[in-house]
Parts: sequence; C-alpha cells; structure tokens
Amino acid sequence: QAKRKLHRDTYNRKSLNTLQETKHFVVSKVQRTEILQIISTRISEVYRLCKPPI
Repeated sequence: QAKRKLHRDTYNRKSLNTLQETKHFVVSKVQRTEILQIISTRISEVYRLCKPPI
C-alpha cells in the first residue's frame, strides 16, 4: 500500500515537472516571438526615418 502510494507520488511529481517544463517552453517561445516582432517593428521605424523622402 505504501509502495503504491510512493509510486503514485513519484508519477504525479514527474507529470507536474513535465507540465512546468512545457509551460516554460511555451512562455519562452512566446517571448521570443514578441521580441522578434518588436525588433522588426523598430527596424522598420528606423528604416522609415532614415529613408530620404521622395
């Protein structure tokens, strides 16, 4: 009985860790996408500023 409970606790802890890792991965992916968008926006703004008016 005790062994089974220990096994279940280990399993729960493993799945929780996996969940947290997945969440962390998704968050970092989202942050990277946002950073890329910000950078591209900045570049386009700078390009617009530097481009001589026609």
